[in-house]
Amino acid sequence: MHAPCCRCCMMLLCVLGLFVLHKDDICNFDVALFLQEYWKLVQADAQYEVSKAIGKYVMIIIFILGTVGNLLSFAVMVQRNMRASSTAFYMASLALADTVVLLVGCLRRWVVEMFEVDLLNESPAACYIVNFLQYWSFDVAVWILVIMTMDRVIVVTSPLKAQVYATRRRAAIALIIVLTACAGINLHFFFTTEYSDNVCTAKKKHLEFFNSIWSWIDATVYSFLPFVLLLVMNVVIIVFMGQADRRKRNMTNQFKIKRSEEQRNTINSRKLTIMLLSITCAFIILTAPSMVINILREKGQPYFNLENPKDMAKYILTRQVSRILLYLNHSINFFLYCITGSKFRRELSAMLQCLSARERHRKKTLRMSVASIAEASMTNLGYSTSFTESSP
Repeated sequence: MHAPCCRCCMMLLCVLGLFVLHKDDICNFDVALFLQEYWKLVQADAQYEVSKAIGKYVMIIIFILGTVGNLLSFAVMVQRNMRASSTAFYMASLALADTVVLLVGCLRRWVVEMFEVDLLNESPAACYIVNFLQYWSFDVAVWILVIMTMDRVIVVTSPLKAQVYATRRRAAIALIIVLTACAGINLHFFFTTEYSDNVCTAKKKHLEFFNSIWSWIDATVYSFLPFVLLLVMNVVIIVFMGQADRRKRNMTNQFKIKRSEEQRNTINSRKLTIMLLSITCAFIILTAPSMVINILREKGQPYFNLENPKDMAKYILTRQVSRILLYLNHSINFFLYCITGSKFRRELSAMLQCLSARERHRKKTLRMSVASIAEASMTNLGYSTSFTESSP
């Protein structure tokens, strides 16, 4: 995610000193001409062309598949057999949050790449609202994943406490806290940005905040802190699951009936945990490149030597790939659920079969209605003809 200010342009302006050798030359130096020539060299580079192709053709595929998948995930998670679980409640909420991310993030970026039109610059309202929604939805999605993992840690480590703490009611309270906290963190966009000369940008008095402070706050809230928490909690879950497996292998064959019932519950819980592990691992893998690039960008040279147009093109391509991975993280959960969750697949199949049966019934009813109307019309027409022929 980027701050609304033109960060790259500011870095380019810092490079100007490398081309101005004497103070007397500064007055004669045309900044606009320099930037124009610089960007011509950047755009002529093959790496820049690859970046544009990725933005035009890959991003829209991710948006379409991700949006459809997220909506299907939500539909499955609210089914009667799924919605009793607090984890299913979180997964349904995550599907909606990911959909918002794809709408205000991925789709917006694709429009920029394809048509060179940015919704942010269309009106003052778009400037404030889209900026807020973009950052807010990113943060909400990742922190839903964090509290969902916390919920699962309780289930795995303390099954008895899970009956008290891992409930839908507490999940709803946790979700409200996350929504409110993320809104509070990103509310500043209504006060620190402005719409000036048809461009959405940071207010001059807040430039330092965006360049030096906000970039680190955003990276910490969306990347660094969730990354560490999810990594630690995943390790805890895996360790406890391994210990549980060893205990099961060491158990005797007594109380086989009771154990078989408990085993079924344990297997269902284990499968749900594996589903969760898959999406948290995907987050860690797919957001790591963006996190590394953010750190290197803050370090500046020699990591990104932007005085060279070729290096700038390489940086743009690197950012584009990391951005694609970022949006991919918000679009693949449905496919991970299908791969790792047998219960999810069954519920999805049952839901689609039910929809198909309803559609067939609707079409059959429609055909019968049309046939009935046609038959009634023909009957009325026959009566009318008979009456006419019998008249004098």
